Amino acid sequence: MDTEAKERIRQAMRSQVHGAEDSSQASLRSEHSAAEIDPDSSYSIDDLSQSDDEGQFVGLYERVEAGEAKTLTEIDALDLSHHDVVGPGAIVEMDGLRYVIGVALSEFDVDGDAYVGIATDSPLYAQMAGLRADDTFDFRGVGYRIASVW
Repeated sequence: MDTEAKERIRQAMRSQVHGAEDSSQASLRSEHSAAEIDPDSSYSIDDLSQSDDEGQFVGLYERVEAGEAKTLTEIDALDLSHHDVVGPGAIVEMDGLRYVIGVALSEFDVDGDAYVGIATDSPLYAQMAGLRADDTFDFRGVGYRIASVW
């Protein structure tokens, strides 16, 4: 796998996070707008209660956005150069699926291949860390063979 292919993988990872970030920002704007009360209008106790509840959602969405920004920073920091051993930045193929080690992400496609991001604090990574192509390991009672490490 060449440098250009790995950079397309990085960009696909960033795109996935940006898509989630865009959705969060739209929700944040909607919730923030709904949480505002017009000071020139009359309003009921129920309006105040709903405003307070919706204001709490704003804080939640702000935390989600902060997490997404952190994930983008982690993606940018990944060393996607060639790897022989499973570790952060390695791309590992097993059972027809490719795993990018370093950041947890749901499945995404690049050049017709499916990838999943795995965080370094995940139990699956703990079982495969330091292994090489053709090594095997067990995870939750299932045996796996690492086909490739890039």
